[in-house]
Amino acid sequence: MIYAAQIDENKVVLRVIAATTLTWCVKNLGGEWLQTWKDGSQRGKYAGPGDTYDEDANEFIAPVVDGP
Repeated sequence: MIYAAQIDENKVVLRVIAATTLTWCVKNLGGEWLQTWKDGSQRGKYAGPGDTYDEDANEFIAPVVDGP
């Protein structure tokens, strides 16, 4: 079992699911998928909806939230 993050055309994470493979995700759900790791050991952090994938750094980046 892996954790897979679906990203849109702007590289923003839409959702994260547990799946058997990335191929399964593409075949059954469509779109672009990347693997993410619960312990954050790869790609900077565990991906979450709203994060952005930076291809150059190969990392998921959390959104910046303004406010108190």
